[in-house]
Amino acid sequence: MRPEYVDLSNKERNAVLSQNGNFSSTEREIFQWLCNNYVEQISYENVLDAIFNKFPNAKNTLRLLISKLQQSGIAVLRTETKLNNQTPSYIILTNKYDEKFCNQLVEELTLEATINPETPLPLISELRKSNYSDMIYNIPEISLQELDIIYEETSVPDTVSLMVFEKEGLCISTKNLPLLVDALILKIRYFFSSADFLADVAKATETTFTNIQEKIKSTDVRNWHDLTTALVKHRESIFANTRLDTSKEILIYAVILSKVSGRIIQEDHEEQQAHLVKQELLDDLLQTMKDHPTNIVTKEEFSNMLAPIQQSLGDDFSKFIADFEATYVKPINTPVTPTIVLLELGYVHINKFFSYFYDEFIRLKVYLKDWVAQEVLDSLRSSTTHPLMLSYQSYVQTITKEVTKKSPFVSTILKHPRLLADSVLIHGRETLKSDSIKTMEKLLGIFFYKETMELKEYEKIFDLNIGGIVRNACKRMPLFTRIWWTITGKTKQIIERYRNDFRGKEFDENAGSEWSKDNMVDGIGNTRIMINKTKKSEALTNKESLSQRRKKNAEVKQEAIEKGREMSNKNQNVDQLWKDFRKAIKRD
Repeated sequence: MRPEYVDLSNKERNAVLSQNGNFSSTEREIFQWLCNNYVEQISYENVLDAIFNKFPNAKNTLRLLISKLQQSGIAVLRTETKLNNQTPSYIILTNKYDEKFCNQLVEELTLEATINPETPLPLISELRKSNYSDMIYNIPEISLQELDIIYEETSVPDTVSLMVFEKEGLCISTKNLPLLVDALILKIRYFFSSADFLADVAKATETTFTNIQEKIKSTDVRNWHDLTTALVKHRESIFANTRLDTSKEILIYAVILSKVSGRIIQEDHEEQQAHLVKQELLDDLLQTMKDHPTNIVTKEEFSNMLAPIQQSLGDDFSKFIADFEATYVKPINTPVTPTIVLLELGYVHINKFFSYFYDEFIRLKVYLKDWVAQEVLDSLRSSTTHPLMLSYQSYVQTITKEVTKKSPFVSTILKHPRLLADSVLIHGRETLKSDSIKTMEKLLGIFFYKETMELKEYEKIFDLNIGGIVRNACKRMPLFTRIWWTITGKTKQIIERYRNDFRGKEFDENAGSEWSKDNMVDGIGNTRIMINKTKKSEALTNKESLSQRRKKNAEVKQEAIEKGREMSNKNQNVDQLWKDFRKAIKRD
């Protein structure tokens, strides 16, 4: 609240000062400056800069003025801690002993006690000694039994007098209880620096010096709760013989710290229990998404999964779902591999991401095979020059555009090789139940060059080698056209043009000449995976019959499935998978 005197005239402000003590003309002029430049927190350094050249001994004059204003209940000087020293920070102007003044002064006195253990906390008796009796009447009192309202109610005053004895208690800031705890610990630790007091406590509690000293040095609130509870329990025998003049002060601090620390421990326990409940709900949600019968969880299905959680958590649900999405759910373009990948259609658990991607990849591959073959054939038949037939560069660009057009999802994933590679490793471990390096290499080899994160060209990924496609297309041309092209070397010229444009990359004009859906087989968990040609299958000659080839393909398929079923599941994270994978490659 803005102090009433700030908006008065200079003459009326001087009258306010006269009612609150004796002030020099210099002090009155500085007070006028403070009122004219009023803000909620007036920078102490700004005030000094403004008056330094105008008034002699400005620094001392300002400190004396603020001291008088504070004693009068209309201003508080707040400090900050630097290298265990308190330095002036800002000035708070208030109405006389109003709520703001009480709050600021109590916090400041508590802060001072955390810096200097010899400085008492704002006890009722200490405030009376400092002539703050009028302020005390403006601070509401609560008993120790009512302390819980500070934690449980929202409409609690910022400052209260926590009464321990009939007319003695401690003024505390309800909005800054951690500061109070620090101050109480520092004070009690200071009292235990007395060997006599330490001996009295050890004797009364029937414990050792070492045990007490370990608790004193500790920062664990449980140790301080045990210690202060013992002090309160054995207070009669302890304080009957103690030679300390501050025995009543110690007891007040011990009673309050015992009560407050007990509440903190209770809150910690409740928070841990709540965390366990949320963690269990979170684990169940992740497992449900992982076990979902389809690879993708639609947004409607996800909402249905959340319904029982929302009913269980009530008001805490919003924070739960916000934490879940911030921690586990990420879009495709995230720099790290998420647990749940967010797509336009819904959510995909990372264990199922490669399966989901691969299904779309295979559909796209089937389409591209037919599309490229037909476009090339139509181009040859009509003697027109399709973009696929212009050059290797044009061929790649045309395929890339078609991939983006037909499947923006596959196109996007191929632009994020880390996510793709990580999902391959997780797929191998979680779905195929395999730690086989060869299995991983085969899956990675579909998309990446060996032992690198370099993505292959699209014509290699989708098995669209132009050499084989052109040769097959030529074979489907009329007989006389084929004879003429053979005589004139036109087929060779077309293929050679691509060879020249390939710029040193591997070029196999016979690759891609045959393609069969038999190369795509069902994997474990209804996941379709591509079983690459093994060295054994690559050794098959063209002399083998079609039935032999199919038999060998079936053997390769069965071997891969059985090996995947036999492998044990190891709970490793993605980074560890990569480390193990690289180590195994080096060993091989």
